[in-house]
Amino acid sequence: MADLRRDDNNELTQKKLAQKAWSLDEAVKLTEVVLAESQALDTPSEEGKARAFATAESDVEVVAKKAESTRKRIDTLSTKFEDPAYLRCADYHYIMAPHRMSKTTELPEQ
Repeated sequence: MADLRRDDNNELTQKKLAQKAWSLDEAVKLTEVVLAESQALDTPSEEGKARAFATAESDVEVVAKKAESTRKRIDTLSTKFEDPAYLRCADYHYIMAPHRMSKTTELPEQ
């Protein structure tokens, strides 16, 4: 099922991932601004300032990793079952799996 899900993508999937990548890039910019502002934060205690900085730094790392992961997914996105060039390679294409592992409604058309 993981192989099927990996290969059964279309243009809509690509558009959604592109939108997600843009949103994550914007989130990275925002969290970097928050990080910069947390450095200049004027708090009564150094402990509070250190905690705010550590939280902002962690947020930047998490969002940046998500953005990088999404970009990698876009680069390796397979549209095998939607690609006419691939479908022209043979008269028949088979998906082999154990009985009842997947429903016919989960399989690509044709």
